[in-house]
Amino acid sequence: LQIFSKKPGVSRRANIVKKAGRGAEMAYVKAKAMLELKRDIEAMVLSSNPAVASTTSVAGKSGGLGVQIAVNTLHNGAGATAAWTSGAPTTAVAAGTNRAFTEALVKTMCQSIYSNSGQFVEQMVMSPSHKGTFSGFTGIAANRSDVGKKQQATITGAADVYVSDFGAISVVPHYLMVGANEVYFLNSDYIDLAFLDGFKSSDLAKTGDSDRVLITADCGLAVRAPSAQGKIDDLTP
Repeated sequence: LQIFSKKPGVSRRANIVKKAGRGAEMAYVKAKAMLELKRDIEAMVLSSNPAVASTTSVAGKSGGLGVQIAVNTLHNGAGATAAWTSGAPTTAVAAGTNRAFTEALVKTMCQSIYSNSGQFVEQMVMSPSHKGTFSGFTGIAANRSDVGKKQQATITGAADVYVSDFGAISVVPHYLMVGANEVYFLNSDYIDLAFLDGFKSSDLAKTGDSDRVLITADCGLAVRAPSAQGKIDDLTP
């Protein structure tokens, strides 16, 4: 598990002055801090950061999808994801030689996931750049759009679903993956975000004429069935 925290605070004056559109300022800054925590957790999930086992002197960290998806992986060159069967995935992903994101890689990954698990994924999550590359895949069907007599023509320059031999996959670009060199194939039935005690808010000692709170979330990513997920790594960002 990994502890995510924020320490928002407001002055006494800001908290009691009436404002248009909201009540107490503290409630507003707490809501903003919780949104920031959710973004931090999402960034952890989408990362390739290895896990860190907690000790009395070192804070624990959850491993991201990049290290927890270790069965269906497509690397290039010396790239590799260490396999693990128990404990935390503490070994970093070995960097390989980047190459272009292609439909051939997608086809190979789809077959690997189905062959190894008998299950299939519902999402491909990727960077905005890789989403643009995906929309350029040739495929076997041309884009067509019916246009009424009084309508202007529509240019279709993107694709949002990939229909493979094993099922349809929604293609999801994610802004937190800008610059990433991997594409994730995810089956959410076997992925959990495990919380110890949810989001918590505790009052802190006053600092001068202000009030502060500590907002925490103690959680970790749990990939329950790595064989039902997939990852294409070592892609040109």
